[in-house]
Amino acid sequence: MAGRGPSRTDRRQGPAGELAVSAPPDTATLIPPVQVLPLAALEAKEQLASAYMVPQVAYTPGSVGAFWRTDLVVINPQKHSLQVTAQFLPTGTDNTLAATVGGTLAPGQFLDVPDVLARPPFEGLGRLGAMLVYAADPAGPCISDRCKFLVLSRTYNSSASPGSWRAVEWLPGVAPAEALRRGDRAVFRQVSNNTSVRTSLGLASWSVKPVQARVRVIAPDGTVLQSLDLEIPSFGHLHIPVAAQLTDGRVEVELLGPDELAMVVPYISAVENTSGLPAHLLPERVPGPARARKLPPPTPRPRPQD
Repeated sequence: MAGRGPSRTDRRQGPAGELAVSAPPDTATLIPPVQVLPLAALEAKEQLASAYMVPQVAYTPGSVGAFWRTDLVVINPQKHSLQVTAQFLPTGTDNTLAATVGGTLAPGQFLDVPDVLARPPFEGLGRLGAMLVYAADPAGPCISDRCKFLVLSRTYNSSASPGSWRAVEWLPGVAPAEALRRGDRAVFRQVSNNTSVRTSLGLASWSVKPVQARVRVIAPDGTVLQSLDLEIPSFGHLHIPVAAQLTDGRVEVELLGPDELAMVVPYISAVENTSGLPAHLLPERVPGPARARKLPPPTPRPRPQD
């Protein structure tokens, strides 16, 4: 549709709402075709899971006037309701006990939660961390196909892009099958940390016990510029600025120790120094030996509410 002249709005009513499109005065507006499909038309069974680690959530001021926020999106594609639980894992702490909130997603419901860390019961418990989101039944986490759903998150600098959605600001929730295990190697390629961009590495643990991890920052010629051996607390989260200067290098993460059930979700956040705009990355995972048998993913115990 192209329009010129007075502002106009085109609405198409539907059972769940309407779509409104406005053309500002004295402008020409071209709108591509919009196709609306029922959720049942989404053929994404292999991409759905019953539990996810959202590796980064924030509600905190940053450097150069930045303010970081995270919006959470949860989608139930099932034809039945789902009980879903979320637990906040603040950075730098042991999260054996975690703030917990649960609710019911109606069939086909799309739930948008802006500023998730500013919502009770997470408000005031931490400014940065990770979040577990999983389907539950009275016996605990549910891992059947009937419990599969979808989680997305957007962490953005509201001082730099308050109203625009940029694809590189979004991260999908990471299912247990995609988490880093002992023997695997996580690789981030074409990583830069220089006068143009500042880069940080995050690690979110999905493990009851503390986890040992090794991080290496590697130059394009193979030189190891930085090597760190880290301990991540129980269900812990670390967010570490990359200290080495590099351009188009790589960052590698591997787990140490004998625990075959240890799981960690690494990610990278890179922020343009001039604009303050971020980009978040998940790694390429190089699988190791055969994995442990499928078990319900562990979860922290709910923290008592004041």
